[in-house]
Amino acid sequence: MAAACLTATLAMAAGNGAPGELIEVRVRLSSDTGCWFYFGDATIFTGKFKKGAYIGVSMVTIGRDGFPEAPDQEERSPVLDAPELSGGPANRHWFGPLAASKDYQIMFSPRASFGSTALVTVCGRTSLEN
Repeated sequence: MAAACLTATLAMAAGNGAPGELIEVRVRLSSDTGCWFYFGDATIFTGKFKKGAYIGVSMVTIGRDGFPEAPDQEERSPVLDAPELSGGPANRHWFGPLAASKDYQIMFSPRASFGSTALVTVCGRTSLEN
């Protein structure tokens, strides 16, 4: 289901004349923190994650005034081609445990941060306990 939603989101975004293009960046988790941080206008986040890992994802749009948008104003949910374990607010989500070690793509549906700057955080863990 998530993979189909990601494919549909990519197709819609590419074909709807959205301001900006699909920009992909590579996720590389820090060995110290287990997280990766990005500030910019990318729309697709690709990283190689290990089998059994849990991936935490958040995206916060920075408004034209330079301040983060309120969480209840975010009109998106993260999409990852992996099973969904538990949810949270629209801008935070955990996925896992991942079924295989491979590249996974993360995008946000129904809209990405086209034309906006956003702070994206991706973290990986081997369990949800702690």
